Amino acid sequence: MATEKNIATEVATGNVILAGRDCRKIICLSNGNAYGKGKRQEQGKTYSQFRLGNIVFTVADDSPFVADHKNGNLDEVSLNNTLVDKKTIDDAGNEVITQIPGLEFDYHFTKTQELSDAKHNAQMKAFATLASAPVTDDFLAQLLSNA
Repeated sequence: MATEKNIATEVATGNVILAGRDCRKIICLSNGNAYGKGKRQEQGKTYSQFRLGNIVFTVADDSPFVADHKNGNLDEVSLNNTLVDKKTIDDAGNEVITQIPGLEFDYHFTKTQELSDAKHNAQMKAFATLASAPVTDDFLAQLLSNA
């Protein structure tokens, strides 16, 4: 079986960052797919397949991203552009490997994290506006009388 390798002349660089409602463009195709080889396969680990546009990418099922996607709790997702090998069989029965654009999961932030950050920032802003004043005898007397 002959293998022909077509090397892409230009590697896609950078990453794709989706924020807010754009995270809904990521579609889950399947969950619980067994790895075919390697250490993950030996450990019985599984992965999920996702699609963005016409590009499919995978994420290990034990990644928090999988559950956060299922629960609609995505606020920001970063995917790296990459090239992946696509294997096909030509008319002569030979395996042909072509490199095509792909995506690789990088990181994500959740809506829960964003709300927590916004609450913290509001608290810090409110704290920064508080004025300080020296402790006076009247103030101490008020504290003691309320005790």
